[in-house]
Amino acid sequence: MKIYGCMNLYGHNKELQQTLPALRRVADEVIIIEGPYRDFLYREKMTEDDFLFIHSLSDKIISKPEWESQIEKRNTYLKLVPEGSYALIVDADEEIIGNLPELTEKAYRVSLYEKGVLKNNILRLVKKTKNLECHSCHNYFWDGEILLNQQEWPVVENLVLKHIPISRKRRKFKEMYYKGLIKNEESSRKKYGI
Repeated sequence: MKIYGCMNLYGHNKELQQTLPALRRVADEVIIIEGPYRDFLYREKMTEDDFLFIHSLSDKIISKPEWESQIEKRNTYLKLVPEGSYALIVDADEEIIGNLPELTEKAYRVSLYEKGVLKNNILRLVKKTKNLECHSCHNYFWDGEILLNQQEWPVVENLVLKHIPISRKRRKFKEMYYKGLIKNEESSRKKYGI
């Protein structure tokens, strides 16, 4: 059973030097979905060296000048993961540390740390099924009619995510983007109790 490391990427030039090799170390294959979201106003230029670095550590890269949303990007990589394999979802500013144990469950939560403090045990390791998709909110995963985020899943042992600090300028734009995103997703979050 293979582990597919799935990463949404736009910019993160400095962070990638740390986060992409870490993902490559634990994943059998790495899928990168690259390009900005429509509503993310920060436009960061990727250099030719950045793209060479990404290509050297990735098995599949899909780029677009602009994506509709994070949901579109997530569904793009989920479609590329074969059924029965696991999608290990890591953001471009998150370093994965540790090793994967033997996996037996349909899904797992991974501990996410920020500045050394546990921020959340977040659903980030999911076994691919025919009907697995992301919808309603940027981090909601569904298997047909079942919202996986509402299920109790074990926290994967010996593996954590460490959030890498980003530049002040980028953080400002990211905070503005997420405020708008959370507002847009508010009705779905209330509806599903997340």
